[in-house]
Amino acid sequence: MRAVLRDDDTSFFTTPDDLEAVYGAHWDRAVVSLAVVPFIARLDRPWVPERYRGEAGPFPIGDNAELVRYLRDRIRSGRVDIVQHGYAHMDEDGSAEFALPGGRAASRLALARLESGRRHLEAVFGIPIRVFVPPHNRLSRAGWHAVRSAGL
Repeated sequence: MRAVLRDDDTSFFTTPDDLEAVYGAHWDRAVVSLAVVPFIARLDRPWVPERYRGEAGPFPIGDNAELVRYLRDRIRSGRVDIVQHGYAHMDEDGSAEFALPGGRAASRLALARLESGRRHLEAVFGIPIRVFVPPHNRLSRAGWHAVRSAGL
């Protein structure tokens, strides 16, 4: 029996060792959908390596060459699927990214971020991105319109 799992928050700061520690013994039994943050910028979190804390960011996933090689190999072998998880995973004004209230202007900004993040992930991994997972699983009406407009 095979399973499909979703794991959020893969980013520039993720290492192949992190993923191997969790999934290494299960690659033949599970496909892991990694919800990848294209341009992580949440640098005040405990999981961010000390040397990066306090830096402005963002840090594009494509700049982590070791992780990119590792994930491309897992994608080719059918063990990993990449989905988009936000843009920078930044909370703004107390709201999760893509959960900000607002009208058309907010939708246009959200759409621009969606498309930029999607282009980056597609260029880095060489695959089409068709699924969007909002940070904190929260999506405002403006965010929902942006996701729909982006065809995700």
